Amino acid sequence: MYKLRFLGEGEKIMEKEILSKMNKQEKVFYDKFIERFNNIDFSIKYKRTLKIVIHSNGKEFEDIYIYVDGDEFTVGIGQYFHCHFDWRNDEESNEKSFLKAIDKLFEYLTSIFNNEIILWISMKDREVTGGCGIYNIKTTKRKNEYFSKLEAKGMEIHRCTWG
Repeated sequence: MYKLRFLGEGEKIMEKEILSKMNKQEKVFYDKFIERFNNIDFSIKYKRTLKIVIHSNGKEFEDIYIYVDGDEFTVGIGQYFHCHFDWRNDEESNEKSFLKAIDKLFEYLTSIFNNEIILWISMKDREVTGGCGIYNIKTTKRKNEYFSKLEAKGMEIHRCTWG
C-alpha cells in the first residue's frame, strides 16, 4: 500500500479537495501514477498545478518532484537535476501524445527505482565544478572513460542511484 500524505500551505488538505482542483489531464495522470506506483512513499501538493513528491529513501538520492506543467511533465531530482517529458506533437492527437508522455515518464521512474539511472556531479575541493548529469547505465556508453578523464584532472566524481 502506498503511503500518501496530503500537504498544503501549512495544513493538511483532504484528497477530495485536491482532486476537485485538478484538471482532466492531472486526474488521468494522478490515477495512472497511483495505479503504477502504489508501493512508494509520496505526497501530493496542489498550487495552480499538480505536484507529486516521491520521498527519497534516505540515501544520497534526493526527493523526486513531478510537476504537471502546461504541456509537459517536469521531473526534478534534488537541487541539481531535472528533465522534461512533453506531449506537444503536431502529428498525433493531444490525448495520444499525453498518454505516451506518461508512459515515457513511468519508464524513467522505473529505471530510477531499478538503479539503472545514475546521477553524477563533479567536485573539486568539496565545491561543485559545474559538471553534472543523469545517465542510464543500459543505454549510455563510454561514461567511465569520461569520468576517468575528469578524475585525471583532479575532479572527484560523486555518483548515486536510488538504492
